[in-house]
Amino acid sequence: MKKSLQLLSVIVSILIFCAVPAKAASDSVWITDFKAAQELAKKNNKDLLLNFSGSDWCPWCQKLEKEVFSQDYFEQNAPANYVLLKLDFPKKKKLTDALQKQNQDLQKRYQVTGFPTIMLTDPEGEAYAHVGYRQGGPQKYLAHLAQMRTNQSKWQDLFTKAGQAKGLEKARLYDQGLELQAQNGLTPGDPKIIAKVKALDKDNAAGLRYKYEIPEKMALVEKELNTSRDFDKALKDLTSIIETYDPAPKTKQKIYMFQAAIHFKGKKDRQSGVKALKQALESATETDIAKRIPQIIESIQKTAE
Repeated sequence: MKKSLQLLSVIVSILIFCAVPAKAASDSVWITDFKAAQELAKKNNKDLLLNFSGSDWCPWCQKLEKEVFSQDYFEQNAPANYVLLKLDFPKKKKLTDALQKQNQDLQKRYQVTGFPTIMLTDPEGEAYAHVGYRQGGPQKYLAHLAQMRTNQSKWQDLFTKAGQAKGLEKARLYDQGLELQAQNGLTPGDPKIIAKVKALDKDNAAGLRYKYEIPEKMALVEKELNTSRDFDKALKDLTSIIETYDPAPKTKQKIYMFQAAIHFKGKKDRQSGVKALKQALESATETDIAKRIPQIIESIQKTAE
């Protein structure tokens, strides 16, 4: 499943990161052959952990390697539940043609657009979780992976129950499952399930139709923008979404962040970009991104000076 609204990452990337070279993880716990990894996973009833990395150039990949993957705790405990597969995209190190092709094919298959990207999949290769760098070391990282495995089991149960329910109760059960998918980094979620929710709540009585329709509208704006490069139209379309749907605070915040990215990267308009960031902050003050917005604005203003 594809992560939506790639332009939102532009704002976060304004913050500068200085990397420290990482100690390489032990080769003994990582393999590089996808088919071999699948066979091991099926044989031993384990999931796959796919590590899409730029080992010799990506600072966040190196940081994740140093703080998590190279640590003894991770190397000793992760293989109990996962077959570890490293899919490297180095700039200096030379890969074999076959390995390079495999990694590129998998990058396309899983729609990986940035590094590091960590995917959890079942033995068949069906992705159920998407994560990147996280602070806290190997214990916390593995605990987070375990929670995402639990989330997968829970949403499967919810979807089973939804199949036996009717009306808005069915829609709510599907929605709860989709929320767990979102917690696993899978956005917008299973498109077939989303279509069912929208149909079940066609009058938006439970607020679920708009909940899923708005992100679809935003994704359409992004798709058109990537083709047309018409920044003014994109900004107008996003404003229209706010006026038409009156979205929830967190959703409204995402729209303003989207507009900020367009102002900064597309129109090179710092003043309007900062204004959009302030609107995003005012929309939902307690979110994680809201806590970072003042730092982002400060960084932008220092750069302007």
